[in-house]
Amino acid sequence: MILKTVAPLALMVAMATALEPCDMPDTPTPTPTPVPLECIVTGCSGQVCAPEPVMTTCEWTCEYGCYQYAICEVQPTGTCGWTRTDPFEECIADCSQTTPILAD
Repeated sequence: MILKTVAPLALMVAMATALEPCDMPDTPTPTPTPVPLECIVTGCSGQVCAPEPVMTTCEWTCEYGCYQYAICEVQPTGTCGWTRTDPFEECIADCSQTTPILAD
């Protein structure tokens, strides 16, 4: 019984040590994504930070109003995004405590 499990394992080890490395060409180094020159506030409600205009659906939430306190800029990842500020965080907290007004 032990022989049946050891033999295939020994064969795999012997084959692996006998193989030579492949003659593969060097893998090219990926080109980093260029950093956008400028980020803009876009989207119908001004809730998107992107390098170019973006079309979105048009709705309004309390949180969307808070983006006026955030900074639309290039992030450490090299893409556009929002940098949160203390006033932004306070506004978001206030929004979560408000009760929505529903129309009849």
